[in-house]
Amino acid sequence: MKKNCKTCNRTERKKIIKKLDELFSLIIRARGVCFTCGSRENLSCGHLITRAIYNTRWDFDNAECQCFRCNLLHEYQPEIFTQKYIQTYGIEKYNNLVKKAHSSKKMTIIDLLQILDNLEMKARQMGVLKCK
Repeated sequence: MKKNCKTCNRTERKKIIKKLDELFSLIIRARGVCFTCGSRENLSCGHLITRAIYNTRWDFDNAECQCFRCNLLHEYQPEIFTQKYIQTYGIEKYNNLVKKAHSSKKMTIIDLLQILDNLEMKARQMGVLKCK
C-alpha cells in the first residue's frame, strides 16, 4: 500500500525540524556558559519565547545557552530570563522579538531547508560541525 503525499511531507518535515533543533542547540551550547547564572555544567539551549512558535524557534535572538537548572526554572519563573534578556539587550530588541513571534507565517519545507543550510554554514564557521 502506498503512503499518501501528506504523510510523506509530514515525515520529511519532522526529520528536518529534528535536524534543525539538534544543530541549533549545538550552536547555542557552544557559547559555553549559562546566560542566567554563569554555570558551565549541564548546558542546554534555552528559548526566551517558546519553541512552539516557529517564527522564532531557530532565531539566535530568541535563544541563550542555559544550564539545565535555569532552563527548567524558566518554565515556572519566566520573568528571571526575561529580565536578564532585557537588561542585556534592551527592551527594543525584546519587543521586536515578541512582535516577530506573533507574526503569522507558515514555515514551508523549503523555508526549513533554507534555515538548515544557514545553520550548517554557521556551525561549520564556528567549528562545531565538521565539513562533509
